[in-house]
Amino acid sequence: MKRLVLVGGGHSHLLVLDRLRRRPPAHAEIVLVNPAPLAVYSGMIPGLIAGEYEYRACHIALAPLAAAAGACFIVDRAIALDPSRRQVILQGGRLLEYDLLSLDIGSDSPPIPGEPADAIEIVPAKPMEPFLQTMQALWARARKGGLNRMAVVGGGAAGVELALALHYRMNRASGTRVAMALVSDAHRLVPERGAATGQAVQRLCRRRGVALVLGASADVSCAGITLGGRGTLDAQAVIWSTGAAAARWIGTTGLATDALGFVAVNRCLQSLSHREVFAVGDCASNAEQAWPKSGVFAIRQGPVLAANLLRALAGQPLKTFPFSPHALAILNCGGRYALASWRGAALEGRWVWRWKDSLDRRFMRRFKQPR
Repeated sequence: MKRLVLVGGGHSHLLVLDRLRRRPPAHAEIVLVNPAPLAVYSGMIPGLIAGEYEYRACHIALAPLAAAAGACFIVDRAIALDPSRRQVILQGGRLLEYDLLSLDIGSDSPPIPGEPADAIEIVPAKPMEPFLQTMQALWARARKGGLNRMAVVGGGAAGVELALALHYRMNRASGTRVAMALVSDAHRLVPERGAATGQAVQRLCRRRGVALVLGASADVSCAGITLGGRGTLDAQAVIWSTGAAAARWIGTTGLATDALGFVAVNRCLQSLSHREVFAVGDCASNAEQAWPKSGVFAIRQGPVLAANLLRALAGQPLKTFPFSPHALAILNCGGRYALASWRGAALEGRWVWRWKDSLDRRFMRRFKQPR
């Protein structure tokens, strides 16, 4: 009997488990490994931060989902991989052998440049669970009057959502007064989207009272956050959201990686160096297609990954991932207000939030009560 090991409870693996529940493979053992019993749905995290959702609404219990798919669920963290022996090494000391392996472990925050600043609390936006725990402490601190100046470093979609959601939560939902700044080394917010989206986001930030510092690189020093010759950022807490970094242990595995350390895969989501290994989501990259590090694309990859894992178990030809650079992006801006970006156009309003809310809730319903 072949063993398929799924490492990580990312968005793609959720969809794989859903597929396996509906179409269990014959003569195969399925094992899911994740460091926590819950998987987080990143699409609802800005709403959680803004106070629009409860914690449990944004998380999926993996044990019942795995059980419905006929999978064994191990709560542990993968810390190493030996492809020559086809073994995953877990933090608890267990060696897990596999015939087929799939990695969906997300990404980490890049190293924060500079030296630690004792007077400022620097909070990486990843990993998600430690970040959410720190947010709880910051809200409590703000309610007691001990926090009144914050900043987010990173002007991509994630940084924008965090800045707007935090500003709303701190100043409206919680009744406190906390100044918020958003810092980006780009001269326009969300540069990965069209100019219309960037302009709309910048107008919204100004309407909300979020100060913008654009075209400035941020570094940590003993004096605080320095802005590349443009002074020092006056903040007591800084959220660092400047992109994605590969998990360090991937670089020790012998798997082919790109220049940044992400697992290099082909258009079938299969490792370039080890055909029995697949990788998706933020932990993977494809030189031909340059997939964005986005939950939207991880969800798109899920059905193709599920099909290819089943095909690989059966010795059948694999499918290619039909990548398209055009993807709908909806930014939750706090206050049940959202902005949608599609093919260069930008739309915003409360109706856009209701649209996003319905899409997110529909996605979550697939996994809340598996049968």
